Parts: sequence; C-alpha cells; structure tokens
Amino acid sequence: EEFALHDMEGLPKSFGEYVGLAAVAEFVELVEEFDHMDSDDLAAIYEDFQNIDELRTALNDTFVGLYDEFRDYADESADEMLAAHNAEGDNPLSRYFDYESFARDLRHDMRVIDLPTGNIAVFHA
Repeated sequence: EEFALHDMEGLPKSFGEYVGLAAVAEFVELVEEFDHMDSDDLAAIYEDFQNIDELRTALNDTFVGLYDEFRDYADESADEMLAAHNAEGDNPLSRYFDYESFARDLRHDMRVIDLPTGNIAVFHA
C-alpha cells in the first residue's frame, strides 16, 4: 500500500513526501523524549545528522546546549576556565585573555547547527 505525507510541519524536510512510517514514528519518539526542545529545532538538528540513532546518541552524550550565538557559549566556557585557574578579576591572565580568538578557535572543535528559532545548537565534535 502506498501513501504520501502532505503536511510536513514539525518533521525534517529531508523526510520528503514518501518517507516511511517507521522513520516518522522514530522522529516522534525522539521529540517526545526531548520534549524540552522545540520540534522544529530537533528537525533542523536531524537535517545535520541525517540519522536518528546518531542524533539520539549526540543529544545524550555530546549536546552542550542552545545559545543565541556561538560567542555566548565560548565566553561562558572561557569564564569557567579562567575561574578554574583562579584567573579572575585583576589577574594578568584574565586581563590579557583574548575572548574573540578563543571563540574562533573553539568553534573548530564544536559542531554548531543553526536553528529556525534563530538560536544555535552546540555539540562537542
């Protein structure tokens, strides 16, 4: 028996019109499992991974969070790193720390996905 989906709202665009029901069911399970995230965001993240099992593993193991922009995540990471080394305030390390360069270099070690909500999803690579 053949069927086609014509309302793709909330589903990954790559599913297409003739996706199998098993793929839709797996994606719906994922949306229910990660119900704290917007389904359109999960669909966009799926587009980057293209595999529901890899996506589920990444969300459980390497997902850092959602941010307005990558610099927010990088600045937060840098501040935590400096605090861990007692390099806050007037410490010379904190005064000369280059946040912009750190963010640029850190981005190479991360998987960053643009989301339809205007945010980004950040994963450890």
